[in-house]
Amino acid sequence: ALGIDLALGSLIGLGIQMGVGAEAIQMAAVLSFSKSPWVMGNPLVHGTSSFNDNIRKSYVSRCHFDANLFSDPLAVMNLIWDYESHNDTHKWAKSHNVSLSQIRRLSSTTENLRKRVASYLGIPEGMLQVSRPPIEMSHGMVTILRIIQVWVFSATMIQIDSKTLQGLQKSHTKNGVSIDLRPGSDMVVRSDLEKIFMKDRHFFKLLQSSEIRQKGNFEYIPVGEPSPDNFINRLEAHLISFAIEKQFTFFCISFTNRVFVYAISGSETEKIVKKCLKPHRVEDSRVTLKIHSNEGKSGRCVRERTCGRWTVQRQSATKSGSNAQFLLWSRTCFEMSKQLLTKKAAPTKKGAKKVEAAKKDLKTIMTSLEELGRSGDYKCMMLRFPWASPKISASRRLNFDLVSFGTTNAMTPVDLRDVFGPCLGNATKQIAEKQKLQFLWCKSLPREFKGGNDKGVKMESSWERPLIKCIPEGARIVSVLVSSRRRDNIIKLVATEASTHDGEVDEDSDLSLFLPKSTNATFRWKRFNTTDAVYIDMNSVPATAVPVDSPDDLYCVCANALEVRGGGLRAEGLTLLPQGKAFLLLARFTFGLLRETNIDDDTILDKAMMWIGSNLGKAPKKILMGRIERAIDFHKSSLHLRETLQSFPEKVKQLLEIFDGIDGYEVKVWETLSSNPLIRKNVATHKRGFRKKNGKIVAKCQS
Repeated sequence: ALGIDLALGSLIGLGIQMGVGAEAIQMAAVLSFSKSPWVMGNPLVHGTSSFNDNIRKSYVSRCHFDANLFSDPLAVMNLIWDYESHNDTHKWAKSHNVSLSQIRRLSSTTENLRKRVASYLGIPEGMLQVSRPPIEMSHGMVTILRIIQVWVFSATMIQIDSKTLQGLQKSHTKNGVSIDLRPGSDMVVRSDLEKIFMKDRHFFKLLQSSEIRQKGNFEYIPVGEPSPDNFINRLEAHLISFAIEKQFTFFCISFTNRVFVYAISGSETEKIVKKCLKPHRVEDSRVTLKIHSNEGKSGRCVRERTCGRWTVQRQSATKSGSNAQFLLWSRTCFEMSKQLLTKKAAPTKKGAKKVEAAKKDLKTIMTSLEELGRSGDYKCMMLRFPWASPKISASRRLNFDLVSFGTTNAMTPVDLRDVFGPCLGNATKQIAEKQKLQFLWCKSLPREFKGGNDKGVKMESSWERPLIKCIPEGARIVSVLVSSRRRDNIIKLVATEASTHDGEVDEDSDLSLFLPKSTNATFRWKRFNTTDAVYIDMNSVPATAVPVDSPDDLYCVCANALEVRGGGLRAEGLTLLPQGKAFLLLARFTFGLLRETNIDDDTILDKAMMWIGSNLGKAPKKILMGRIERAIDFHKSSLHLRETLQSFPEKVKQLLEIFDGIDGYEVKVWETLSSNPLIRKNVATHKRGFRKKNGKIVAKCQS
């Protein structure tokens, strides 16, 4: 007996048939080991500093040995290889935050399982030695190991659906991944955060912004005939001048029936703002701004102040030319139609629905613009009027609500009078400070550089073939710290002198950072095709992975799973699959893991493509349909293999051809496959020179 469960025995048997017997044996030994070789942190046992330090060191070490494979068992296989190649294991274990006793037991477990399998097959143990770690394996071998795990552990698959991924990717910006600190968080300084991040590995910024809200009222005194257009033109002139002087990226003026949005024409900000307004844009006109000349003027009139240094000249961009004195801003307007504004529009059900839809569109636009402002990436302001612009009349007291976002000061009383006129009532002011972490985009690299290219990475290693383009490691460490505290969505930090008001640090007081629920990896994963919760190891690299750009579904294989009350699943030994449904579907078809009772059903191809939908991954639709047919043929032609413990190179070649390019990389048969000792002709050759002696396989020449 091998001393392992049936699933791991199947893993070894299928590994032998598919040419990765030695690697499958080591993977089975790793998955049979119940404890993690890395030092773990517990917030109930360790202090704040010790807990954060253990979590960060262990996770960085896991990422180092994971090497962009996003697989727990493959990472541990890399760890074992590195451990067995070092002489000073004490120093090595300390540098990687590994428990020396656990890694010794794990290495011994691997060796014992290898001996038992070799004894069962009647071959020397040396024939089942792993020739290279997963980081240096050919991509074909790694792909085969992923496929076999789908075959064996198909009943314990977990997933993150595309809707959840889209929610997680909302924090992704051009510069990096942004994480807002929620209200109630303590104000921190960079030195507080540097205790949990590595300067040369985790590149981040601590951004601080403010949200200033000013409310008040004023008496509208029209210049000339009172009309909505005259009122808006006056506001527009002063606010655009103020925005240019204060370097705002955009601002808006909103009524209950109209929204005007202004942004620098041709800028990236304008494109982003317009996305918030689609498909509601009605009018998009350009405004040309020309600076006033104050030569020969004396005194401090409005033209010399912030709200009057620029004059608005309305004309098309083609007429304005390319004069350097001109700045181009765009104005986008959305307004309810005049028919909806009449009292006759609402009485009918159809008319009432149109009115409500228009009001909902306005609220959606303003909500989107506020989210842009609160993101901290833009310096902007929003002026709201709680009434419809057509009702403007002379000698009327009107209320306003002005909100400024970004690192800016409140509008001064002088500026407010310039905008709203001299008859300004008392204006209240509320200031809310806000902080945000931004992790900059950077390439994942190993901790230690040993040979290879200029980055210290061997060109044929898995570092150069990332399974997915993942968010920065620093952002994932935040997720691990939050998830380790379960439901609190909080990170604890030890205060430094810089973050205290009196310069004295209280050892018993910690800083608390409240983070969004989306940073907690506990709530992301669900059982395959269900909404049942999944409880995972928070330090797991595949469990905390979030793709940068693609919203396609994400699937993971769980080697060790335990059913819990309520339909949930406790999962360990995770291996991430290439993003999308294509890889998973092909892997299931090649092993006959179908829900259909008859694999010869003529509609099975159409049903498969219907299930995949737009989640094609990196495979074109036509190519994928052909691969599905070949996967079904592979399953039918492999039924005769049964439980034969020999390698079949021709089957390996067929399988790799089916999966070639599915994950974006070329998959080829590795060079050493033909010399695999478990191929029938090689097994016969090797057995001739050996015999059993006292339960061990020895050479015949030995007495």
